[in-house]
Amino acid sequence: MDEIAFSKLTKGDVLGAKDVWEKQDNVSSLQNRLIISLVQEDFNTSFALAEKLFDNYSSELLNIILTDNASITADSLQYLFLDVLLEELKGKNLRSFTHKSEWLDYISKQSVQPILDAISNAIEVCKASKGAKARLSAGNKLMQESKQYLQQLKQYIAISDVQYQMFADKLANTILQCGIDYYNDNEGRKAAEAAMTLTKYATSIAVGSVAKERCQETQNTLQKLIDEMPPDEVVSRDIKITEILNKFSKDKPAIIDAIKILRLTKPIIEDIKHIIGINNKYYLNMSTNIVACSLNIVINNINSVINNNTYLRIFLKEALKAIACMETFDVENKFLVNRFTPNVNKIFSMSKELKIRVTYEVNIKNELISKPIFYLPDSTLIEYGSQFGCFGVIITAPIWILCFLYYVLEYLILLLIYNIQK
Repeated sequence: MDEIAFSKLTKGDVLGAKDVWEKQDNVSSLQNRLIISLVQEDFNTSFALAEKLFDNYSSELLNIILTDNASITADSLQYLFLDVLLEELKGKNLRSFTHKSEWLDYISKQSVQPILDAISNAIEVCKASKGAKARLSAGNKLMQESKQYLQQLKQYIAISDVQYQMFADKLANTILQCGIDYYNDNEGRKAAEAAMTLTKYATSIAVGSVAKERCQETQNTLQKLIDEMPPDEVVSRDIKITEILNKFSKDKPAIIDAIKILRLTKPIIEDIKHIIGINNKYYLNMSTNIVACSLNIVINNINSVINNNTYLRIFLKEALKAIACMETFDVENKFLVNRFTPNVNKIFSMSKELKIRVTYEVNIKNELISKPIFYLPDSTLIEYGSQFGCFGVIITAPIWILCFLYYVLEYLILLLIYNIQK
């Protein structure tokens, strides 16, 4: 049979040779069909024939190819065959060609170790880098290499496997540290964004809870820093606002200082909004910081005279001016709900209790204008007169009416002035 098959093979009739060998299964026919299938890269057929050969004829095959002095067993012969294939067919997932459990385990073990060794070597090379730029370059290189390593690893072991988790976390921590080291030695938005690229990737590949939590915390911190950093096109304006805030950050700034902060920063923050948009996180954060700084000054000043109604009235009037300016700024919703609105409502309530007959707003020309509030004259005078009967009421009532008319006249005049200014 072999002579007929080889005769056809020497004439180039590969199919004819295969047909001859397929008529009967034995060591020779299986071995020769196996060789042909490997040459033709028909690996599904190769593994099917190899399994049949080693399961049924391994002892016979061993007697044919080895001398008496050979120290190899029939059982281990099949693993030598797999070693050769793993070496010759690097890059191919041989597991997809067999269903034999022993072979699947062996291929996995033999295929995984070189990948793990490569990961370990890549990590050591990365850790050896020195200097900020070198650390960033090493981190980016390891990030790209790890994509291939982890993809290969997933072919052989599950993500839930302890080995996968251990090496994925090592990669994540090493890449993350590169980003941290680079940012620590550099400043600015570009440095933070470069570090963020590595951090986000590290977060995406980390498996263990400890590694994942560390990556996520770093990512959150970096994101907060980036949100608070000015985009390149508004850096000069950011510097101006910072200088204004620092100028008025003395020990005990007055409410007039809060108003100055708001008036001086308003045109600058409007420019920033025009350039980068109202929804930009940096813009909202900076605008909120300006209002928060001014609000703190107002609150501290009011608290300092809370028990002195004379000074409190004066301070509240100034506070109302400051609030009118604050309301022209955009602020983050959390600050608006939790801090701004409650404190402003309290100031309005105190102003009402002391019957401060004016509030303020900013007109379309960005001018601070007063808006009158009408209150009835205090009825205490009439109540006092009523203690002396009808005579007392007759005496005090006209005085109250005169006060009422005065209040009405004052309100109408102030309202006219307000409408003209508006």
